[in-house]
This record gives sequence, C-alpha cells and structure tokens, in this order.
Amino acid sequence: MKTSIPWVLVSSVLAFSCHLQSLANEELLSPDDSFNGNIDSGTFTPKTSATTYSLTGDVFFYEPGKGTPLSDSCFKQTTDNLTFLGNGHSLTFGFIDAGTHAGAAASTTANKNLTFSGFSLLSFDSSPSTTVTTGQGTLSSAGGVNLENIRKLVVAGNFSTADGGAIKGASFLLTGTSGDALFSNNSSSTKGGAIATTAGARIANNTGYVRFLSNIASTSGGAIDDEGTSILSNNKFLYFEGNAAKTTGGAICNTKASGSPELIISNNETLIFASNVAETSGGAIHAKKLALSSGGFTEFLRNNVSSATPKGGAISIDASGELSLSAETGNITFVRNTLTTTGSTDTPKRNAINIGSNGKFTELRAAKNHTIFFYDPITSEGTSSDVLKINNGSAGALNPYQGTILFSGETLTADELKVADNLKSSFTQPVSLSGGKLLLQKGVTLESTSFSQEAGSLLGMDSGTTLSTTAGSITITNLGINVDSLGLKQPVSLTAKGASNKVIVSGKLNLIDIEGNIYESHMFSHDQLFSLLKITVDADVDTNVDISSLIPVPAEDPNSEYGFQGKWNVNWTTDTATNTKEATATWTKTGFVPSPERKSALVCNTLWGVFTDIRSLQQLVEIGATGMEHKQGFWVSSMTNFLHKTGDENRKGFRHTSGGYVIGGSAHTPKDDLFTFAFCHLFARDKDCFIAHNNSRTYGGTLFFKHSHTLQPQSYLRLGRAKFSESAIEKFPREIPLALDVQVSFSHSDNRMETHYTSLPESEGSWSNECIAGGIGLDLPFVLSNPHPLFKTFIPQMKVEMVYVSQNSFFESSSDGRGFSIGRLLNLSIPVGAKFVQGDIGDSYTYDLSGFFVSDVYRNNPQSTATLVMSPDSWKIRGGNLSRQAFLLRGSNNYVYNSNCELFGHYAMELRGSSRNYNVDVGTKLRF
Repeated sequence: MKTSIPWVLVSSVLAFSCHLQSLANEELLSPDDSFNGNIDSGTFTPKTSATTYSLTGDVFFYEPGKGTPLSDSCFKQTTDNLTFLGNGHSLTFGFIDAGTHAGAAASTTANKNLTFSGFSLLSFDSSPSTTVTTGQGTLSSAGGVNLENIRKLVVAGNFSTADGGAIKGASFLLTGTSGDALFSNNSSSTKGGAIATTAGARIANNTGYVRFLSNIASTSGGAIDDEGTSILSNNKFLYFEGNAAKTTGGAICNTKASGSPELIISNNETLIFASNVAETSGGAIHAKKLALSSGGFTEFLRNNVSSATPKGGAISIDASGELSLSAETGNITFVRNTLTTTGSTDTPKRNAINIGSNGKFTELRAAKNHTIFFYDPITSEGTSSDVLKINNGSAGALNPYQGTILFSGETLTADELKVADNLKSSFTQPVSLSGGKLLLQKGVTLESTSFSQEAGSLLGMDSGTTLSTTAGSITITNLGINVDSLGLKQPVSLTAKGASNKVIVSGKLNLIDIEGNIYESHMFSHDQLFSLLKITVDADVDTNVDISSLIPVPAEDPNSEYGFQGKWNVNWTTDTATNTKEATATWTKTGFVPSPERKSALVCNTLWGVFTDIRSLQQLVEIGATGMEHKQGFWVSSMTNFLHKTGDENRKGFRHTSGGYVIGGSAHTPKDDLFTFAFCHLFARDKDCFIAHNNSRTYGGTLFFKHSHTLQPQSYLRLGRAKFSESAIEKFPREIPLALDVQVSFSHSDNRMETHYTSLPESEGSWSNECIAGGIGLDLPFVLSNPHPLFKTFIPQMKVEMVYVSQNSFFESSSDGRGFSIGRLLNLSIPVGAKFVQGDIGDSYTYDLSGFFVSDVYRNNPQSTATLVMSPDSWKIRGGNLSRQAFLLRGSNNYVYNSNCELFGHYAMELRGSSRNYNVDVGTKLRF
C-alpha cells in the first residue's frame, strides 16, 4: 500500500500536465480578433500556436495581406490537427493574399485534419482571388478537410495555381449542412476547380442545398477532382451547373493513374448535373468506376464535351471501367447532352454515356414505377464478355426491379433526327432483359453483342425502331409493338448479324397501348394495312428465323373498352433473297364506342341553364312589378342565379352560374292595368363534373301585363235570369278581387365551350341557344279582417308556365372534336301556391313571402346526336333530367328611400329531388 501512493501522485501530475497542455493549445476567438485591412492600422500576424480555435462571437478577416502578402496562411498548424469550433457564430474570410500559401487555414502534417464545425455562417470569399497569381487556394491539409454541421457555407471566387481552387486535402468531408452550401466561381490552374483530394471526398447527410456553380479547372474535375473512392449520398439537394474542365469531368473527375477508385452517388433526394462542360470526355462526370443510384429526381441536362474526339456528353467511363445505374426511388433522365467536334461544321451530336475501351455496364435497372430515360444515346468501345442483365435482382429473392429502361428520340429536333448517331445506342457486351420493361421509341436503334429475354419481362418497340446484334443471336419471349406508332408505316426491325446467328421470337406478339387511349385515334376510323415486324438474318432465313412458338396475338378484338372497335389479322411473308421474314397486320373496323369524356352532356345541359335564367327574369319582373310602391318608373337590378344538378349512374352532374343586370320600366294605366318591360344582359358559366366548361353571354327581354278586376257576385245574381232568394244572394261576398297576368319572354345566348380531355388535344366549340317562354297567372287577393302581425294580405295563386329552348348545331374546332345536332328543351309546368304580404300603400317598408308547389306536367328533355368530326360515327347524348316536382320559395322586400327612389331585393329558392336553384336580385327604381 505504501508503494502505490507515489504512483498515484505521479499519475495525477501527468494528467494535470496534459490538461494544461490542452488548454495551452486552445485559443478563443472573439469579435475583437477580427481584422479589416482597409481600416485597421498595422498588419495581420498569422496564427500558428493553437490547435483549436473556439469562437465566442462573430469573427471576420477581411483583406489581410493587402499591399504586402502574408508570410503564411491566416491560421496554420504544423504538428497537429487544426480545429475551428463555431459555437453557433459566423467566421468570414475575404480577399486574403497569403502569397504562396493557402489563404485561410492550413494543416501541414500528414494524417492531421483541418476541421470547421458548428458555424451559423462559414465563408471563404476570394481568399485568394485570381489577382493573386501565386495563390494556393483557401484551405489546405496534408490530412483531411472536414466541414461539419454548418448552417450556411460559402466558398466563392478562390484560386489556386495547384490542385483545388478552393480546397486541397488528402480527403474532404461535407456533412450536416442545414442551410445552403455554395461552391461557386472557384478556379484551379491544374485540377479540381473547387476541391481536389488524393484519397477521396464524402458529401453526405446534408439536409440543406449543396450547389457547385461555375467552377473551372485547367485540367480535370471542373468542380471536384478525386483520386480515391468518393461518396455523395443522402443529401436533400445536390446541384452541379456551369462547371468546366479543360480535359475530363466537367463537374467531377474520379480517376487515378494507377488504381481503380470508385465514385458512389446514392440516395440523394434531388440530383442535377446541368450545363457542365469538358474538353475531352465526361461533360458532367468522368470516372473509372461509377455507381449511381437515385434517391429522388435525378437529371443530366445539357452537359457537353467539345474536342476533336469528344466522348461522354454526360458521363464518361475510363477504359476497362465500370458503370452501374439504378433508379431506386426516383427517375433518372439523360436529355440534351451533346458532343461537339471541333473543326467540324456538323451540328453537335447527342450522347448520354460513353463506356471506354473494354469497359462495361455492371447494372442497368429501375425499381417498380420508376424509369431511366435515355433521350440521348449510349456509346461503347472495345468488347466485354460479361452479360449486362437489365433489371436484374438478387438471386433467390423476389426481383424488385420491375421498372422501365427507355431509349427514345422524342426530344430530337428535325435536324438532329437526320443524324443516325443521335438515334443509335450500342453495348459492346451481351444484353439480357431480366425483368420490367425495355422500351425503344421514336426511331432509335439498340445494338448489343447478343440479346436475350427472360420470362416476365416486356420488350416494347415502336414502329421504325431496331434491335440488332453484332455477333450473337436474338431471343425474344414477349414482344410488344406500340400501336400508337403504326401510323409511321414502318416495321419493327430485328436484325442478327453473323452467318450462324438466329432470331427466335416466341410467346405473344402484343400490340400495346402505352397511353391507354390509342383506339381513340382516327387512324383506326377505317380499314388499314400496317407493316408490323421485319426480321433479318445474314443467311438461311428458314433456318435462322424461328417463329414457330409465336402466338398470333393481337386478338381479334382490341383490348380497349372505348374508341374504335375492330379486328386484327396478322400475315407473314418470307423473302429468301434478302433473308427476311415480315409480318403485316390488317385492321378491320367494326364500330365505335365513345369514352365517358366524349359523352359529356354539357352542351345539352346548357339548355337547363337558359331555362333557369329566363324563369329568374320572369320572376324578377313579376314580383317587382306587383310589389313596387309606385308602379310607374324605370328600374335597374342585378340578377344572380345558381343551379346545381347532382349526377347519377347514367349522367354526370353539372352546375350553372350566371350574373348580370336587368333594366326595365313600368307603367300603370288609368284602368289599373300594369305594363312592365325589361331587358337583361347576363354572363354565365356552365361546368360539368368532368372535363368541360362553357362561358356564355345572354341577351333577353320580357313583357309583363297584369289586369286587375273586381267581381260582384251579388249584383250578377240579382241581374241574372236565375231566381235566387235575397237571403241566398246575401250569403255570397259583395266583392271578389281578381288579377290576371300574362308574360312573354325571349333570350339569345352565345356559347363558347372548352373540353380538356385527359389524353386528347383540347377542343373548342361555339354555338347559340334561343329561348321563348310564356306564362299565365291568376291571383285572388284577400285582405285579412284580423291581420296577422307578420302579414296583412293573403293571395292564392295559380300559374301555367312554358319554356322552350333550342340549341343550334355546331362542330368543335379540333380534328378530335365532335359535332352536335340541334337540341331542344320544352317544359310545361303548373305552379300552385300562395303569397303573404305585409304592408300597405304609403308604407316605407313592405315585404312578401310566397310558396309554390311546382309540377312539370309535360317535358321534352334535352338531347342531341354527337358525331366525330373526322368520321361518321355518332351516338346519343342525353342532358340531365331534373325532377318533375319542385318546391319554390320566393321572397321580396321594398324600401322607399325618398319620393323619387325605391330600393328592392328579391330572393328565390327552388328545391327538386336532384337539383337546387338559387336566385338573388337587388335593385333600385326611379319613380315618377
């Protein structure tokens, strides 16, 4: 026990000594340590003593070395790691001139790292700029350069005569960026316009935006040059645009003179390479080995290589290299990537990928519901015996790769289509389709050493596309030909080169409808003969072409519920002179079944809209004429209508809204007869619960006449021939007031309808509707001897109303449109009800409330015959059928503002079993 005490003392002393040493190597940086070369007197002295700098506030270093370059980097460590702790503060370096040293910070000992962590803002701006001709970038480390957990990072305008315009290290790490990380306008006189490493870079787990913009390298790697395995993964947004390299890799170069580094790009939510440029190969990426798997939207757009022998418009794989492409949780798209041959007058050629001599694809696959789009072709050099298994999964497990690999010439311009190389993709290795779909569209050619297909996959080809082999056979078990492309009158071509190589086609010969609506095309509106499939071999067509196991599908009837109906028939011919076997398909039309979109009944249902508007106009004039305090004068009113019809199994619902103004006048004759006329201008919109809407303008007018008369039954009975006793006569009322009204109305509507089909082009149509309406009404007003507090007069009413609306015939403007015959609506109704009135002549405020039961005793529902513009096929379209019984509730109120002005409002609601109609009018009258 005694001997252990000294050892405890020694250990404690050593631990305390180490702690003091650690404290001695850590230095606090406060805002007072900031430096501005334009303001501060004296010079900035580089800091070299500490290994850790911890910020207590925001710190900046602006133009140290102005006039006279610094003797060293602003911060340097020659024996240990160099670490900066932001503690949530900002650190900014701007316009530093450190001569032949890294501008901001350097760690010069092998395997010792330079680390920045925990900053709200970390900025390196022009430190040094290109004006410092001896510049060595802004950060340099013999170990790794690590940028961790930074909210916002800016690395812009830095320059180096050596590797890495901004950052040079054995390795590089960027992780934990929560805001924006921007690397822009950095440049290197050698490689790595922004970043250069010898052991690889890792950009991972950044939840903010990471962008590399307009960085330039005089050799390789416009933005990043790595000589070791590098990983770009699990980032929210990774974007490379406008970067340039004088040799390889406009954005990224990942190669080494000796060795095979690998570039792994995976699981990034958004990944974009746009408008990057290289002058030898790899407009966006040049690598020995590249494994790219999508984690979301992934696109290579408008990247370019320009040289005497350019290669890889978007991606270039080095000789004997490898490429793996996998669309896991997002599509991958290659579009408008080009190769420009210097010294040539030819237009740039399209190219997505170039595989160098004896290189190969190891994987080309897409998960279910995802696609790799090749709108630019693939080129390959040399040969490889390894089979490329497209959409191949792990052995012994359910294959998750049931997506689509698409080669298409869809985005080519007319001039680009004239260049065969823009349409041809080549694989210098055997190709096998293991699952999912391989689609060839818009005139492309796909060439491989040999081609085979496994069960459960689909090879889909457009007319005019070609699948060919250079040294092997073609074996197809499930071929689908795109029906939409048959109008080209060119066959699908299968070509096997080599005297002993065969073409074997078995399974079903499917006519596939990719969009699901091809039988809507007018191509099938008449009988047709199509060139379907052409098979070519180099020798002995009877032996080397085997279609014995091919099922002669398509079936007699198209696999389409709607569109043109018909039958297919396939015939084969053989030409031994050219060693070809060719199939033609005959289409025989049998009929047409319109889709629900074509059966839209909105045209017919606009008649119900006119019906609603004209009845609202009649109600406004009737209520206004009889309810105004002084019945002589001119008046103006707004009018708003809303009709909603619910749909059912046979008819879609629709709605009609309209609004406008009404101008009218009223005159009261000495005999107590009332004349009222009115003119309206309405703006309406009709919409079905589907794909069509209609805008219309309505001009209408109405004339209302009301005659009031008082019956005197006692006088009639006393003067009549019938003999009644006086006591019997006195039982009859002395007077019975009676009012008879007659109304005639007309309207004209100009309509313009747009139909937005889900797959066909939009169509438009214009026509007019004409309307005539009339009505006769009878009122029996009674003034209550004991008036109710809410009303004084009770008026039983009965009416007979007729509305006739005609829709003119017309044709829609597009070739896919329809023509409509004349349509008509006739409705005869009998409303029976009563009105309750509160107010007398002279009152400043009056109101009334009416209720009616409406029975439509006769109706001719609207219907029309629709005909295709391009063919005589037609079908009936039936408009909505409103319930024939309704409850109508109306109300109005009048307010006399002064002796010359009166305000009024009218409201109505009509309820039917399948529809609702609402009307609101507000206006004013000038009296005289």
